[in-house]
Amino acid sequence: MTEQLFDLSFEDARARHQKLVIEIHKHDIAYHQNDAPVISDAAYDKLRRELDDLEQKYPELADEQSPNAK
Repeated sequence: MTEQLFDLSFEDARARHQKLVIEIHKHDIAYHQNDAPVISDAAYDKLRRELDDLEQKYPELADEQSPNAK
């Protein structure tokens, strides 16, 4: 689990989760629909791992908007 997650308040975790969801969706569209990725696979994987870690630590953040809900 990402170390800095242990230091986040729930409100900060929720805000970070929302930003990650938006950013990952943007990158999914760029890659899958536009065939024009704007970040490396490694950078994308890092974002996904952070999202996964947040949703493991705070399961109540996971909702239908999460890329993990697919």
